[in-house]
Amino acid sequence: MMQKLYFIATGLFAAALLSFWTATAGVAGGPTPSGAAGGTGPDGDKRFTLANIAAHDEPEDCWMAIGGVVYDVSAYVPRHPAPLSVIAEWCGKEATRAYATKNRGRAHSARATSVLSRFEVGVLDAAAPD
Repeated sequence: MMQKLYFIATGLFAAALLSFWTATAGVAGGPTPSGAAGGTGPDGDKRFTLANIAAHDEPEDCWMAIGGVVYDVSAYVPRHPAPLSVIAEWCGKEATRAYATKNRGRAHSARATSVLSRFEVGVLDAAAPD
């Protein structure tokens, strides 16, 4: 009886893991740029101006530039541990300083930076006019 219960529980656990992995596969691989004009640079990177990023200034469609990289964090906003207003304030903007200091003088963790990297959609084309 215990052996049968063990196999059932193991199978259910494996099915749950598979379901979770399948549901989050799009997030883990990073979103694809959609609804934003941008160019492709000589290195093949998708390039965006601050004007392109500014078009994504709502929590449901939230892009930001951090350290010269453009991120679409729309899917992450509801899961951000701080109140919505903290991250929503930076949607559609260059947010390097805010990310580096959390607006409180302390940096985000290495784990946060790892999570952020999943949402990269391109690079900031600072040389391009807005």
